[in-house]
Amino acid sequence: MARVPQCETSDAAESMANLVAYIDGGSQGNPGPAGVGVVIDGAAAGTIRIAKWIGTQDNNVAEYVALVEALQCALI
Repeated sequence: MARVPQCETSDAAESMANLVAYIDGGSQGNPGPAGVGVVIDGAAAGTIRIAKWIGTQDNNVAEYVALVEALQCALI
């Protein structure tokens, strides 16, 4: 079995490896009033919580917006 070389990581990448994001998005109706919720554990500053309304959207858009919110937060 071949050994896979490990990628070199920066300090920022190593700290992001410890993050765990729990995400959810939903709408009342499809489409309807929609919102997202994100909880990120493992950050140096403690648990991060994001909750916001995203206007009138369908459920799939709300789910993906929640994912994008988590990823954007992890990069900052």
